[in-house]
Amino acid sequence: MCNSDTYGTTGTARHVVHRRNDGATCFFSDEDYLVYLDCLQEAAARHHCAIHCYALMPDHAQLLVSPTAEHRLPVMMRCVAGRYAEYVHYIYQRHGAFWEHGPKSTRIDGERDLLECHRAIESAPARASLAAEPADYRWSSYHHHALGREDAVLHDHPSYLRLGASPNERQAAYRKSFQPPAVLNGVVPRERRKGTGYPLMARDAAAA
Repeated sequence: MCNSDTYGTTGTARHVVHRRNDGATCFFSDEDYLVYLDCLQEAAARHHCAIHCYALMPDHAQLLVSPTAEHRLPVMMRCVAGRYAEYVHYIYQRHGAFWEHGPKSTRIDGERDLLECHRAIESAPARASLAAEPADYRWSSYHHHALGREDAVLHDHPSYLRLGASPNERQAAYRKSFQPPAVLNGVVPRERRKGTGYPLMARDAAAA
């Protein structure tokens, strides 16, 4: 069940892009997507980060995350990367570096920006021609936010909760927000971006 409290929302939300080396495929089967989500759920709980939104694409993952402290996000992502790479190396008998050095992270400020990022992430598979509509793509959080499917990975952000007084109201408002021109052409509007999008670096893993 998705958690609809404010756990992990005291920190600033970050849009994270987790990409395979050289843009190569990182998910080879349905089981791989499920394993990544398991790794993400466990690491987020352990390192006090709230996952608000995600889309897993064949060659990368996009996440919207609020850490309780800045140092926790890179530590969480390192945990996800390490566990998933171990799984891939074991199952597919692969060796060597799997992920790019440090996922890219962009700070998201403001309720409007956050909801725009929500929509951009969940519409990314359709923009990449992996599905006709966001609802047609299995590996994103759209099914929770727009259709009410339970998702143990997620913690609803207060900005999403303010869309309506009940789950049905929130889902209806969220679906409506995907009607043109709300769906974005890019992941985050350039004029709304904060920060540099540089790789996440864990400065103090021991502090987690």
